[in-house]
Amino acid sequence: MKNFQLSETDRQILALLRQDARMSYKVIAQKTGVAISTVHNTIKKLTDNGVIKNFSLKLDSEKIGYDLTVVLGILTKQGSLHEVEQRLVQHPNVCQVYVVTGEFDIIVMAKFANTNELNNFIRDFLQKTVGAERTNTSVVLSAPKERLYPSLENNFDIL
Repeated sequence: MKNFQLSETDRQILALLRQDARMSYKVIAQKTGVAISTVHNTIKKLTDNGVIKNFSLKLDSEKIGYDLTVVLGILTKQGSLHEVEQRLVQHPNVCQVYVVTGEFDIIVMAKFANTNELNNFIRDFLQKTVGAERTNTSVVLSAPKERLYPSLENNFDIL
């Protein structure tokens, strides 16, 4: 897939939308110093080219009762990767599924209300998933940073 080349204006508009996807075109125009029509055309261009997939909201999982976040590593039996992957993406507690290299074949991020719900997931779902050979579950104690996409701003100091 060919990379889409972002202009500085594209980056500024995307950074503002990531802060608040409901920000008005007028406010974006004021903050970036471009015309409202430029904001409109840029967002349309980015959407048409698949850079912007959708406008969504981010929920606070704990406030809606999902206090437990886990990272699961899953080793699959040879030839079972696709089936295990497809079963995982259907489960409502599974938030992210990655097919990876390394010790495990699949890494899963999932959220649960409590350890009992996690236990039921492991015992009643994961252990009964044909092709899931071995798992390793890690409970997230804290998440100092949670973001799905890299920052688009290039102004940072490492030191």
